[in-house]
Amino acid sequence: MIGDRLLSWMSATGSGSVRDLRRRVQWMARTSDADHSAQAAARWVRDMSTLGHCEVDWQADRWSIAPPALAVLPCSDGRAALVGSRRAALLDRLEGSSLWIEHLVQEPSGDDLPLPTTVLVSYDSYDSLAAEAVRIGAAFGGCAAVRLAARVPRVVHGAAAAPPPWSSTTLERFEGLSRPYFRPEAIPAGGRARDGLYRMEVLGRHAYLLMRDGAWHHCGRAEGVYLELARWGETTLRYRPDAAGYPESGSLFVDWGAPLPLLQARALVLCSGKVPRFGQAGQTTIYGNVPVKVAHLVADTLMQKLVML
Repeated sequence: MIGDRLLSWMSATGSGSVRDLRRRVQWMARTSDADHSAQAAARWVRDMSTLGHCEVDWQADRWSIAPPALAVLPCSDGRAALVGSRRAALLDRLEGSSLWIEHLVQEPSGDDLPLPTTVLVSYDSYDSLAAEAVRIGAAFGGCAAVRLAARVPRVVHGAAAAPPPWSSTTLERFEGLSRPYFRPEAIPAGGRARDGLYRMEVLGRHAYLLMRDGAWHHCGRAEGVYLELARWGETTLRYRPDAAGYPESGSLFVDWGAPLPLLQARALVLCSGKVPRFGQAGQTTIYGNVPVKVAHLVADTLMQKLVML
């Protein structure tokens, strides 16, 4: 599949420019019926980072492949996912190991380019899985989802920032989870802006600033949205336990207007090894196989109260 070919190329290359990677994703999309827009390519790169296959520094325009690792999936009857680099030699060693291997196709969202196949392995014990990881040349990640969720710090704003120019014609303010999420905002010359999350266009890209108590701060969109929701006392995280199987696992629902920061999203994705589904009717992002413990940990980092369904 195209997603597997791109991951193979990234594994062999190691690192590079995000701009170049996005161009290659667009070129591959043009060879199929997939969406080859710049926005679709950016979503694909972001999903690859969320899955743990690579690290991306958007500001520095750099990406790097993550080392290969076997990450235990919670509540999964002894299965682990292969994340990170997939060089041909490692895949050959994996196929020759004593592990039972399962390949799951990740259905793309809409017309987006397909992501790489999810590679799952079954194991008898942590010790045996750790030994096989060493044998094939991968790290043993343990239950990375739980460990990451427990270590992610609470969202905070960034360093002090210069105010937006009062003459800006692209300045908008976050107004909540109903579309449009951002609405035009004008700051009069010499006037003071209201507390809130703002965005404006800088060199053709959105830049985000947070106003707090008369001071401007740099801030990512996701972090800023959750800081605003906390200020308003609103929640967007809802949890539904599974009807069958493991009673301590379930699905976490997040409104489209409040996308999760990278580390929180990665902790949830590492519960299943797959990117979330999208619920069109409720306009929600749905993360599956999430232990309630992980859901509570993630909610706490976002200053959210988890709503149980």
